[in-house]
Amino acid sequence: MKTKAKIIIDAMLDADCPSAYWRNSWNSFYALDRARQCIQRNGQTVFDHTMNVLDALECKNEITLFAAIFHDLGKPRTRVEKDGTLLGFPGHERASVEIADKMLEEWEADPDVRDKVLRIIKTHMFDVRQSLSEKSVRKFIAVVGRYNIDNWFSVRKADAASYQNDDDYISHMLQPFCDSINKQIASLKDDDASLPSDSGMIIEGEE
Repeated sequence: MKTKAKIIIDAMLDADCPSAYWRNSWNSFYALDRARQCIQRNGQTVFDHTMNVLDALECKNEITLFAAIFHDLGKPRTRVEKDGTLLGFPGHERASVEIADKMLEEWEADPDVRDKVLRIIKTHMFDVRQSLSEKSVRKFIAVVGRYNIDNWFSVRKADAASYQNDDDYISHMLQPFCDSINKQIASLKDDDASLPSDSGMIIEGEE
């Protein structure tokens, strides 16, 4: 018997585009419904942004699709506004992780899939503009997961593609970071034990 997670993934992959499944309100859930009323700085709702990210994924699999769905759903919980001006969504990635963890458990997602999805959401705001030492690069790989890096970049590129000037950001910021990470991964052996433990690690994101 198929789990709810498997049913959802199959439905997204069978649709003309993944967002088509969620645009039908009967396929929604509470956190996604809240996203329909939450406006971002670019004027999009969090829901519309999420749908755009889903459809922009270069690699569509159960990890990237679930990560794309949940990555910003913590924004309604963390919205900060002053004098009618939106200041941002500080810590929304942590709130999004909590939502994703609860829903993926409820949907009986495979534990390995669930782990990889949560790692992507936790780090999806990582500031790729910073100059990284070899130690920092290895820390990033450990936290995201060595065999989860391609999924992370697929989600991050799709996230960037939903905003203006995404081509410049992807080519000048994200791609060089991707190259640095992949260069480090290429130097690792299959049994390499030099990566730090990811236990308790926190990678700060952009505000």
